[in-house]
This record gives sequence, C-alpha cells and structure tokens, in this order.
Amino acid sequence: MVKFSKYFCDPVILAAVFSALMLYSGTVKAKGREEFSSLLQKDRIVSISGILSSDAVKKGRSDVYKVRLLPETSYDNTGNISTCRGNVEAYIPAYMAEAFMPGKLYTSDSKQVNFVFESGETIKLYGKFGRNGIFYADRGNRIELENKHCKIFSAILRFRSVCRMNFRRIMYSWSDAGGLFLALLSGIREYAEEDLCDAFRKSGLSHILALSGMHLSLFSSLIASAAGRFCSRKITSVLQIAAGITFVWFAGISPSLFRALLCSLICSFCSLTGLISIKMIKILAIAFLIHISIRPQDIFETAFMLSYGALAGILLFGEFTTAIVSRKLPFFLSNAIGTSSGAQSFTAPVSMIKTGCFAPSGIIASVAVSPLISAYIYFGIILLIVCFVFPDFVPAAAFLMKILYTVIKRTVLIFSLIPNLTF
Repeated sequence: MVKFSKYFCDPVILAAVFSALMLYSGTVKAKGREEFSSLLQKDRIVSISGILSSDAVKKGRSDVYKVRLLPETSYDNTGNISTCRGNVEAYIPAYMAEAFMPGKLYTSDSKQVNFVFESGETIKLYGKFGRNGIFYADRGNRIELENKHCKIFSAILRFRSVCRMNFRRIMYSWSDAGGLFLALLSGIREYAEEDLCDAFRKSGLSHILALSGMHLSLFSSLIASAAGRFCSRKITSVLQIAAGITFVWFAGISPSLFRALLCSLICSFCSLTGLISIKMIKILAIAFLIHISIRPQDIFETAFMLSYGALAGILLFGEFTTAIVSRKLPFFLSNAIGTSSGAQSFTAPVSMIKTGCFAPSGIIASVAVSPLISAYIYFGIILLIVCFVFPDFVPAAAFLMKILYTVIKRTVLIFSLIPNLTF
C-alpha cells in the first residue's frame, strides 16, 4: 500500500491517471488534432486528395479497410475545387487495399488499382462523406508529384512499400505460421486463422495479440546484445533508438507499437542522461501523456487500452502477486503467474466491456502461452532476416515456424475449451 501511495503522489503518474479518468469517463472528449475543414459543403464533396498518414488496416471480419488521410484538395459534384486541411478517416473496399497482397489478387479490369495503400502515398479518393464524418471511397488513384524533393521522399516511401510487400510474401509462404507472426509483429491479421484469433479471445489472451509492441523490446534486446560487445553503453543506446525508429517506420505505427516505441525512447534517453533511477511506471505514464497528445485518435482503440493496461497491471500488481505466490512455488513459475495476473487485472475489464465475457482461464493460459509467443517472435525475427538474405531458405524457415506454431495453436485451443463467464 505504501508503494502504491508513493506512485500516486508522483505528479506525472497522477497527471496520467487524471487524464485517463477524464477521457474514459467522457468528461473530456478526445478529438483529432485538427478537424476536417473545407470551403465546400461536406455533403457535396465527391473526391478528396492528400497524403496517407496510415497504412490500410482491416476492420474486423468485414470487407472494408480503414485509412487516415491528410487532405489537401477537395472536389464537389458541381466541379468546384477547394483546398482543405485536418484529418480524414476513410473506408475503402477490400479489393483496393488487397490488390497487391499475396494470395488476394484482384484481376477485374474495372477494379484495377495502381498503387499500394501505405502511409506517405499521395492519392485521390472518390466517394462521399457519411453522417459520421467518415469518407466512404469506392475507387482511387495515385497522384504523381512534380517537386524534386517530394519525388525523393516518395521514392523512399515506395521502397518501404516494396520491402513490406516482400515481407508479406514471405509471411504468406509461411502459411498460417506467417499469419500469426504478421499479427504479432504489426497487428495485421489478414492472414491469421480466424479460429485461432477467436481461441485467443476465448482464452483471455486478447492482450497478447494486441500487445504487438512487445516484439520491439525483443528486437531492441537483440540489437543491444550484438552492439554491446563492440560499442560503449551510450553508442549502444543510440543504435537502439535508431533501430527502434526504423523498425516502427517499416512495420507501421499501431497503438501498441507506438506505446512500445515511446517507452523505448524514454528509457534510452534516461540511460543516456544518467537518469537510471526513474521507475518504469513513471516512464509508462510519460509515454501515455505523450501518446494522447500526439495521437488522440488511438485512445479508444482496443489495442491501445490493452497495451497500456497490460503493462500498467504488470508494473503495479505483478511484483506484489509474485511475492505472495513465491512462498509456495518456485520463483520462475511464481514470476510468470505474477506477471500474468498483473496483466489480467487491467485487461480483463477491457475485454469484458468489449466482448461481454470473462475468461477465468486467462491467468494460467498466459503463463503457458506467453513464453511460447516470446520464443516465436525471437525465432521468427532471426529466420526473417535469414530469408531476406537467402531467399532459398524460405521453405525451410516455413517448416521450422510451422512446428512452433502448431504447439502454440494447440495450447491456445486447449485453454479456449474452458467455458467463459458471459455478462
């Protein structure tokens, strides 16, 4: 209790808690940094051009993808044109987003798409705004840039798109194992088995899929281990920062991955400046305040709540639970139970609100599955690097990943058989 009182006397932690209470109680409404504005009447706008500020993300099991656009020009149904600004959330049909995805090619001449929906692309969408402020597009095209510097920037972004598409092709060649790895790495679930995703939810393990940011810590650890043998501590920290930013830029910013990046950057900054005594819970509070300031649109995303909730629960209750359980069990097992129960203390209420059910098997399931997932990510990152360097190794990598994937799948399916409590 004394420990908790020390935490909540800290002004930064108190500010984070207060902000969360205000936002989630509805006392303060979260809005985008800028609302869409144009001289044209919104209900008459039929097309809009601008820069994609996000990659296309599928909405559940629907045939619709969501993208975010920084609009520059709008056009109405009478031929009028106006500059515009703000942020636009647009829904696009699956054929547009999946046109170049392996295994999901569309060949209808009337539905050809000549670009990939990746952040940084300058595009024009055709459709209309709904009453909810969302732009519903039915077609679109890329806008070629004339400015030399813009062309260089665009070329860099297209290089990213090509690399990401090759990454998806490797994941597709890994079959279902690649689908799970892709979901864990970047939150993209287009190739993950729906039955397995449901099993994760029924087992109380939704936070594992949503906590895709944990692989950034694993990736940073690999960089630190490799660089630490040849470089000083400060240079290693700088390399970790550069690698983390590059990795997130490549993988795409999801709420949980952005949380992980913020925490990593703050930790590296503290290491470089000698602030080694700062508590992790305070770092999480700082990350939360920065996150809601930069990307307020993430606040009500399930992945955002599960990611921050899981880590907050682990930091606040994990050590306390471990100390109690360790009296009866070995440390490695009590530590796993403490970490799992800590994560569940915050994520279970979120899952109950979102799905209307509670999985009592969640704590034990996390103890069994979390180490397997960590090993899966470590192993997958190493094999992915090998496959990029030696493409002929892809079939062997797929076989190796399939073995571990089968173990994870069967373990999750067993826990999913335990009945849930519905509300």
